Amino acid sequence: MNPPERRKSGLIDRIAAPEWAAIAFAMLVIAGIWGVAFLSVRQSRDQLGEAAQNEILGAQNLIAAQVGRTIDAAGALLVGVDLWLVEQYDSTIVSDLELVADRIRRSQKSAIDIHLYDAAGDEIARGEYARRTLDAAERRSLLALAATPVDHVAVGLQIDNRATAPRIPVVKRAYPNVFNAAYIVASIPAGHLDRHFDRMLVTAPGTVGAIRDDGLIVYRYPDPESFAGMRFDLDTLLGSRAANRDAGLLKNVRGADGSVLTAAFQRIDDLPVFSYARFREADIDELGAARGRPIFAFAGFATALTLAMAGAVIWFERRRAREANRLRRALIDAEAANVAKREFLANISHELRTPLNAIMGFSDLMAAQPFGPLNDRYRGYAGDIHGAGRHLLSIVDQLLDLAAIEAGRLRLQPETLDPGEVIRDVAEMMRAIGRERNVRIVEIAPPEPFVTTGDRTMLRQIVTNLAGNAVRHCRVNGAVRLAWAQDGAERYTIAIEDEGPGIPAEDIGHIFEPFWRKESSTLSRRGGTGLGLMITRQFVTRWGGTIEVDSDVGRGSVFTVTLPLRIETANDF
Repeated sequence: MNPPERRKSGLIDRIAAPEWAAIAFAMLVIAGIWGVAFLSVRQSRDQLGEAAQNEILGAQNLIAAQVGRTIDAAGALLVGVDLWLVEQYDSTIVSDLELVADRIRRSQKSAIDIHLYDAAGDEIARGEYARRTLDAAERRSLLALAATPVDHVAVGLQIDNRATAPRIPVVKRAYPNVFNAAYIVASIPAGHLDRHFDRMLVTAPGTVGAIRDDGLIVYRYPDPESFAGMRFDLDTLLGSRAANRDAGLLKNVRGADGSVLTAAFQRIDDLPVFSYARFREADIDELGAARGRPIFAFAGFATALTLAMAGAVIWFERRRAREANRLRRALIDAEAANVAKREFLANISHELRTPLNAIMGFSDLMAAQPFGPLNDRYRGYAGDIHGAGRHLLSIVDQLLDLAAIEAGRLRLQPETLDPGEVIRDVAEMMRAIGRERNVRIVEIAPPEPFVTTGDRTMLRQIVTNLAGNAVRHCRVNGAVRLAWAQDGAERYTIAIEDEGPGIPAEDIGHIFEPFWRKESSTLSRRGGTGLGLMITRQFVTRWGGTIEVDSDVGRGSVFTVTLPLRIETANDF
């Protein structure tokens, strides 16, 4: 693999690492949390805006109706007073005007005062009502209506001075009369209208009111800054199309102070006056922000919790990775030690075989006495040397087999053979060992011989290990039986039975473990390395066969090996 491929693979591995996956998942969750939060706040703000629009639409309808009714009542009162004045021939009964006005107010169910003014703009005193002097603003407002036709009613601007409560004048030019009254003014108390519009706009703190065609504000509620009488550009406040429309809803228009407004307007009957209701978009934004604070606080808490969980996952993953690396290094070290052990066993076993062969050869030579007779004592020593060497050589062979199995260097060498021939050779060798304990070796041959394809050396090793184990554990004057037979068309079996102490059921699962010894058992006093059964099972299993144990404590054990009749190719195992 070239360096670019290694870099690419490392990048992919880092991206696919659990900690990066945790970070990516956390980022997705956080993005989802804040996306939902912003969407919720946006929806809440839109709902507030929609609710405020519905409120101003309803409010301007109510304002138009209430202001229209009030102005109509004022107009009816003015017409009635004007007719009464024309019919009078004596100016001394001007005090009766209040009785006439009161009768008309009761019929109209309105709380409107009546005032008479001469052509100069001075109020005409009537009865107990003292003459009141107009201030400059009131005088200008009154005289501005001088051009109004005599049959028309004009709406003046809200008047608010120190002497009187805020009121809205409705003016009519009077017909010639004996009282020299040029103008009749119906004064509508602003408080009379305020009561109708109190708490009308609950979603946003907007304003309602009435505005004339010339842009002058007639009435405004609430009016903490005394906007009444100020002039506004209708194109700015109501939109450039207001002159061509009698009602509408305008969005994103600029107020006099530059704020963005949403306004609903409607012409009041046939009067040159519009009712309007509006709210500032900034107020809706502020209310939406206030509602969004708990949502954003929860989103912040959820974000912190998600980051904490991601951090915990990364911490545990890195801890797991460190532990995995430690275990991996330990496994590598163990494997290296195992390889060194196998090499050591192989090397030391080969080194031991050479002197052992020499020892056994010379002990055989001494027992044969080719150079002269030996006394009985030395001849016995030679036999002991030969037996010990043979035992040591068997141990070395087992160590070599173990090293070869662990290294995977054993190889089946198939050949055609008669299993009975191999078993008889082993039985003959076991008889020499069994004489020391008076153990008889009994062969139980099949009715008809058969041939098989297998590894002669390995088969001999299997039978030798099992038979040697049986002879070693058989009771004195007992018997070891070796039986073999074909089992169907594909397999054959070898059974080796001893008359030993048997194996407890709880120990059968351990006897095939390497170097396993049970010190409390009589098995521990029979010698052996503890490798024979483990090696035998490895041979049988990797050959494709099975090995089974049937033991009866106090009566003996039977080891049954089942092997395939044919092995077609050589296999490493």
